[in-house]
Amino acid sequence: MKKIILITFLFLTTVYAAEVPTNKEKPRVAIMDLNPAGISSSTAVALSDILRTEIFNTGSFIVLERAQINEVLKEQEFQLSGCTETECAIQIGQLLSAHKVLVGTVSRIGNSFVINARIVDISKGALEFADKYVASSEEELIYGCEWFAKKLAAKMQGKKFEEPVPSYKVKKGEQTQTPITQKEPTKLHGTLHIWGGYGNNGSIDLKFFNTFATKTKDELGLLGTFPDYFNSFEWSDIKSTKFTPFGISLFWDAGPSCTFAKLGNEIFYTKFKIAKQTTKAVYNEADEIPFEFTTEDYFNVGTFYNGLDILLGSEIANFITPYFILSGGLTFNSYEGKTIKGYTRGSYFTAPSEDSVLGFGYFISFGFQLNFTKVFGIFFEGRYFGNWFAFTRNIEYEDDSYTITAPMFIGGLSFSF
Repeated sequence: MKKIILITFLFLTTVYAAEVPTNKEKPRVAIMDLNPAGISSSTAVALSDILRTEIFNTGSFIVLERAQINEVLKEQEFQLSGCTETECAIQIGQLLSAHKVLVGTVSRIGNSFVINARIVDISKGALEFADKYVASSEEELIYGCEWFAKKLAAKMQGKKFEEPVPSYKVKKGEQTQTPITQKEPTKLHGTLHIWGGYGNNGSIDLKFFNTFATKTKDELGLLGTFPDYFNSFEWSDIKSTKFTPFGISLFWDAGPSCTFAKLGNEIFYTKFKIAKQTTKAVYNEADEIPFEFTTEDYFNVGTFYNGLDILLGSEIANFITPYFILSGGLTFNSYEGKTIKGYTRGSYFTAPSEDSVLGFGYFISFGFQLNFTKVFGIFFEGRYFGNWFAFTRNIEYEDDSYTITAPMFIGGLSFSF
């Protein structure tokens, strides 16, 4: 008889030890899928998985995998319908050898969303913990899972519950939550380019019209072999020397939500000279004669460009941004004709022609920007630039003009803000 009592005692002790965790052992918890009410089943399953993750991350529980739970219930042909939640939780916990089982619902009531969950202690066969979280949106339920998990862990460990720092502020003593007004990540709306460049073989048209027919080429300061008397004189498609532009470009979003199109302002300076070359000149708008530019100081132009840009571009793989620019604006041109002489008004004294005049410019360009960080990068760009202005050599009634079209390649630093 004593042997029977001893065996029975050892058996019950073993069973109880399997059901009740020791002080060092983490309790095994089975988290059942939350039952949906007024929301989709897929949302309820997703929130259940998030809840499992958050409870596991507290480090206070051994969380059974959902697949493991379903497999055991399928093998035992267990039906969840037909019993109360507490009864089901106890039966499920016994089948899974779990210490605790979480059951609950996620539902929509009006414009609010509620997680209502309970923890059943299998050894005691009674509810151990129950709480709910009320959210103002489905997205806020994600934080509700974190809130519930940490509150459960604090309860099990006998610690004071400290709310996690969330994207939502929970009002004490109320059943609603309102979003915290957080400072959104800084959105970059502008870009600054600081650059230098190189160009060569620009095409220049230089024209003198209504030149006094009574003045000889020597009196007008022109060099070359052609008749002494003429009414006009011009060169077309003469080549420039090398030039080195430099400038800054500022771009900003064309609209509050537009990152593809930008407006910009462009300021740059460069200096053009006519290269030494043999070419042809046209006089009296008809006849061609050979002409030789023997110096690069024949006619020099320093150009400041200030224009409005329209940029179209799109970032690729968060690293490279190809773009296209169309720009138009005014030019401020300081010209100097060291070899070309011009009469001062009312005098036959010849002096170098020089002055500053406004003109019209444009360019089109294709480029790409390499973004090393969100703020800093470098860029490279190919441009085709055009500029036109009218001027006079202080000869009465004379009407002169200068036109240049030139390719250039630029590159520099890019800063976003």
